[in-house]
Order: sequence, then C-alpha cells, then structure tokens
Amino acid sequence: MGKLINRDELCNDADWYFSDAFWDSYTSPSRYKYKWPSDDFPIVITIHDEILDSKLKPTIRKWIEINVLGTVIYETIDKSYRHYWEGNNNWDHSYAVINIWWAFYFQDEESATLFKLRFGDIIQPITDKHPTK
Repeated sequence: MGKLINRDELCNDADWYFSDAFWDSYTSPSRYKYKWPSDDFPIVITIHDEILDSKLKPTIRKWIEINVLGTVIYETIDKSYRHYWEGNNNWDHSYAVINIWWAFYFQDEESATLFKLRFGDIIQPITDKHPTK
C-alpha cells in the first residue's frame, strides 16, 4: 500500500525517507536537512495546477495508496511570472501569469511507469512559461 506525503510535512521525519538526512541543531528552529531533489526519489512526474482540480486529487491519492508499493512525495512548484506587452517592462503594461505545477517524486521506476500509464493524459513536462499561453 502506497503513501502520498506532502514534502512540507517531512521536517520532523526526514530521516525516515532520505538516506542523507541529518539533524541540524544550528538552524532555528532545529530541523532535518537533506539534499533535494533526492536520490532516494529519483523519478519526478509533473502535472499543471489548472488540470489537477479538486475532483482529481482524491482519485490520484487513492490510486497511489492502492497501486504504489512505496512512498510518493509531492510538492507544488511555483513558476508564475509577469507578461509584458508592447515592448514595455512597465507594471502598467503587464499582467500576472499563474504557472503552478504539482510534482510527484517516486522511489521506483515501476510505480512511476504505472502512474504514467494511468494518468498519462494529464502529465506534462514542467515549463517556465504557462503551457497554454
């Protein structure tokens, strides 16, 4: 049975997931530190936020819990930016483009491949620019 974990919630349990995690008592507050992205979760699959709506999230979570043997870590990656028009780098001639991605990090190739087969129609490579703009 797989487990889906938010990366932000790993601060006190990182040593259970990352082979290079170490307790850093010199930071305030003290916490585990580890290399990210991690070699322990080498495969990343991304889905754009506009596709991953609130109805699809429970479907993905349930699928991971049933079909993945290990842990899948997820996080959001914000690649939002401003678009300027008329050749001006002026706030009045620009608008914000929201470009948020959900990244899923898998421990093993087999689980990642099964995920790609099941959700391949919504998986996209992460881009700095919005995929539809």
